[in-house]
Amino acid sequence: MTDREENKLSMYQTVLKFMDKNAAKLDVIPAMAMLREKLRTAVGVIHKRNAEHRNAAKGATNAKATAEEHLADEATALAGMCATYASVQGDDRLEARTTITMSDLRDMRDTELSNWSRSLYDVITEHQADLVEYGLTEGMASDFLNLLDVYDNARDGRDEATAEQVAARQGLTAAFRIVDHILYKQIDRLMERFRTTDPKLYNGYQAARVIKDIR
Repeated sequence: MTDREENKLSMYQTVLKFMDKNAAKLDVIPAMAMLREKLRTAVGVIHKRNAEHRNAAKGATNAKATAEEHLADEATALAGMCATYASVQGDDRLEARTTITMSDLRDMRDTELSNWSRSLYDVITEHQADLVEYGLTEGMASDFLNLLDVYDNARDGRDEATAEQVAARQGLTAAFRIVDHILYKQIDRLMERFRTTDPKLYNGYQAARVIKDIR
């Protein structure tokens, strides 16, 4: 929710409080009670859509961050084994290919990290027997591949969550439009009845309708 929307929502809630407090006076117009509840329901929808918007990508983003951390930790350790082996063998090309730091991995874009890790996996499987002497144990290669698959799946999940977030944003915007319609096109018009018959009530409503900058 933007600052402007936060301010508008605060105004909506102020209007509802005013209308509840002055229900007896307002309800001399029978439709006013119906519109008050219609407004309350529509404001409730805004809260619901805002929660959906906030939470849409949260879970997937957390899952992706955890998977990335686990993958980077294991990739750094395995790359160290490979680079050491390459150095002992005098294989400069392989050493350059497998020399990496944790910060290097974390600076990579998502696709780049995935591609680099798959390249490292290829090195590990190619030199698996030789790497035993450098700390590679049974199951490490397959475990690393599993971490990589989990990371890729988490990336896909975050992309799906981003799409859900866009949809939730659209729903939130629509919810604000509905409330504005109720106020501008319906309640505001009926309140004109009180401009001359109850100026104090009318002016109190107008004061409640002011959007204040609270952020």
